[in-house]
Amino acid sequence: MSKKKKALLVIAILSIVVLSFIGGQSYSKYVTQITGTGTLDVATWNFKVNGSTEERQTISLASTSYKPVTLADGKIAPGTEGRFNIEVDGRDSEVRIWYTISIEKSSNAPRNLYFTFGKTKFQANELVTVISASLDVGNTYSAVKTFPIEWHWDYETDNGDGIEAGDIIDTEDAKNAQEFTFDVIVRAQQLQPEKS
Repeated sequence: MSKKKKALLVIAILSIVVLSFIGGQSYSKYVTQITGTGTLDVATWNFKVNGSTEERQTISLASTSYKPVTLADGKIAPGTEGRFNIEVDGRDSEVRIWYTISIEKSSNAPRNLYFTFGKTKFQANELVTVISASLDVGNTYSAVKTFPIEWHWDYETDNGDGIEAGDIIDTEDAKNAQEFTFDVIVRAQQLQPEKS
């Protein structure tokens, strides 16, 4: 045999050995790859005040008053009273809530106008925290709380100087009360989760 034929024969044999080794390897082991996907379910935060998530709501004392027949509709004056509700709602939230209701930034408040919550009575021009508590979540009874806040502008108030002095105060305040404003602020934040 010639050198060329011998070389071709050697190359052919080596090629067969290499191919059989590669082919045998590909059929001799099983390989599996599994890919996992991580997911994160974030708890929903949803807090409502008086049925709304709006940041600013208006409470008109005149619209909450008991309408005396001796007064024009939509107005308040000494001798009127009323009440409004603040409702906090955590039913659509999946984390517990800590909330605070306070009355702040009062201006031009009549000096004889008072708010009452529970057994606590305070002047309308006082900055006061009405309540601070936790709120459950989910569709439960304890996930919704309603707080009635009463107001009254006493008629013929005697603050120690006599009724006549109280009437003068009421008259002065009524002139300025056209611009009377107050903010009821409801703040809410997530309670830190507790370990079980």
